[in-house]
Amino acid sequence: MLHNTEKFELGTYIEYGLTNWLTLVASPSYDRIHNPPPGQSYNGPGESEIAARVGLYRSDTSVLSFQAGLRSPGGSFADSLGPFEVRRAASLDFRGLAGRNVVVAEMEGFVEAQAGYRFYAAGQPGEWRIDLTMGLRPWPRLLMMLQSTTRRLSTVPSNSAMSPGPSCNQAWFMTSRQTGRCRSEAS
Repeated sequence: MLHNTEKFELGTYIEYGLTNWLTLVASPSYDRIHNPPPGQSYNGPGESEIAARVGLYRSDTSVLSFQAGLRSPGGSFADSLGPFEVRRAASLDFRGLAGRNVVVAEMEGFVEAQAGYRFYAAGQPGEWRIDLTMGLRPWPRLLMMLQSTTRRLSTVPSNSAMSPGPSCNQAWFMTSRQTGRCRSEAS
């Protein structure tokens, strides 16, 4: 029997440059999950994050930085954990970021690579993460981005209900209307 589960996620990403070398990051999110009876539904906060990024190197075309963040757990509809119990514990995320401004077909843009490790609480396995992003501005006020995320769970303790499974790859295309000059997002 197939269940028709519906999930809506709304995530935001906010950066504030506190100084020339320190950026504060907030990424609050909201989830609405609907399961038909006898399932339960969830309507509330999703996985959200606060972080600080420190600039290590900057030139006219390139940046290198380090980011540390705290991520909250979100709701889950995984059957093995029961209805809407937390899928993951809270986590600490540490990552290095490198970015470079580019010009492609006369469009300003950037490429960015991030690599890091996410440590989970409650004895849950951590995960290695690699995020690659490219952004181009076909017009000065429109930024188009292509992003790919790869993650790989660490070894899972034998008494854990979680399975490492294969690595997970995600890719998506985003557009954003912004003002200001094009710059690498890894600053």
